[in-house]
Parts: sequence; C-alpha cells; structure tokens
Amino acid sequence: MGGRAKYLWLPSLKGHARRLQQLKGTPIGYVLFKRSRTLPNQRFIQQTSEGWQRQTRYDWYGRQLLISETFLPAFVATDS
Repeated sequence: MGGRAKYLWLPSLKGHARRLQQLKGTPIGYVLFKRSRTLPNQRFIQQTSEGWQRQTRYDWYGRQLLISETFLPAFVATDS
C-alpha cells in the first residue's frame, strides 16, 4: 500500500454521507460528531479469536452506519 490513500467508491453513500468517501487523514469521529456530540447508536461487544471486537451502529442523517473495530491482544496487554 505504501502509505498512499486510496479512493473508495461506495454508491450507497448519498447526500451528507458522501463526505465519508473523502476522509483521507480525518478521523471518522470528527465527521460523525461534527453536528452533534451524541448520535443514536447501538453497540455490540464480543471476544473473537483475534481479540475483542466492538461494533457500533449509528443513525447518521437517517442512514444506518456500522463501524467495526477489533482490538488485538497486544493492544490490551499491560507491562506489569
């Protein structure tokens, strides 16, 4: 990948949601929470073979958006 940003085309993104195609180095949270500090959401947390996973489904401009994050064991390991 060489650190180059890739253009991602998602035809389902319409209106304000098209902004998500142009994030580049912008954190997605900055875009999601720009108008409101809180959004309607539903969160799921589970342990997987790769680490623990958090999935959050947001209602953003009337569209459902799912963000999935996996935290690898090295992330939660402590030096004690």
